[in-house]
Amino acid sequence: MLDGNIRTAFGIFFAILHLCHVIVGEVNSEGFKIIVTHRPERCSHPAGYGDIVFFEYNGTLRDGTLFDSSYIWGEPFQYVIGDDDDNLIEGWVKGVEKMCIQEKRKITVPPVLGYHGSDLPTSIPKNSTLIFDVKLVGLVKTVHKSSSTHVYPKEPPSVNYEALQFLAIPCSVIIFVLVAVCLYFFEYRDKKVKWYKVGEAV
Repeated sequence: MLDGNIRTAFGIFFAILHLCHVIVGEVNSEGFKIIVTHRPERCSHPAGYGDIVFFEYNGTLRDGTLFDSSYIWGEPFQYVIGDDDDNLIEGWVKGVEKMCIQEKRKITVPPVLGYHGSDLPTSIPKNSTLIFDVKLVGLVKTVHKSSSTHVYPKEPPSVNYEALQFLAIPCSVIIFVLVAVCLYFFEYRDKKVKWYKVGEAV
């Protein structure tokens, strides 16, 4: 039987492990995939934070059912990177990062990075994986008004979720060991322990 302190240590360890899974595992979700189907030979200025971008795209389900398309609208999908990200699904935002003019990508978006709750269109079944075939057809680079030269705004720092995922479990183990050691010394610090030499009578 484990004493109360050891059970407490295990409880803290598994709570930390679960928290790391929620924070890291859900963001770097399994099933998210980007395939570059066409890459232009030259790309001096990929799309970045604050730029106005224009996309042609088809959105389908895994079985090929078309649920959305800019070709049906008759005009490209336009928005400002960074300013309009809150109105887009997370999988799209991640999938089109730093694209070049005329670049084409196939983006597979798992449900956790797709639509949620009331935002789910009626044409998309719940918990569906979405596939977007996208092409960047237009790009307007933004400039600072205070400068006469083209100075592109810096993109906000991105979090390396893969690195965080590798660090999550080692950090949890270290915290667990520290908690266990502290509980051990707290439990036995007041107990008198006598050491015996080999062969000495107890």
